[in-house]
Amino acid sequence: WLSFSLNHLYRPALGHLMAERPRMLPALLFYLVYPLGVTALIVLPSLQGLGLHYALTRGAILGLTAYATYNLASMASLRGWPAWISAIDIAWGTITTCVSAIVTVFVLGRVG
Repeated sequence: WLSFSLNHLYRPALGHLMAERPRMLPALLFYLVYPLGVTALIVLPSLQGLGLHYALTRGAILGLTAYATYNLASMASLRGWPAWISAIDIAWGTITTCVSAIVTVFVLGRVG
């Protein structure tokens, strides 16, 4: 997502705010921390009997909350932050978190 969105969405709309190259350490930290949150808040409770419906709804809620926090704060504090970027990113985060949680719970439920 980052590879696609940086060049096709963010750079054309927000190029004046962006670094020449992404900083990999913060990106790596996000991609380590976020799955830990999904695991602790969604996957483990789902596997302990709350099931796929819990993973679906809580995955969507967590994705919406996390991505809306970033995007709405950016809209509130940065001049020229496009609403359409926020809408796309919030939808992406909501769907991706939801699908990741459901797939993980499904696979681990089948294996375990």
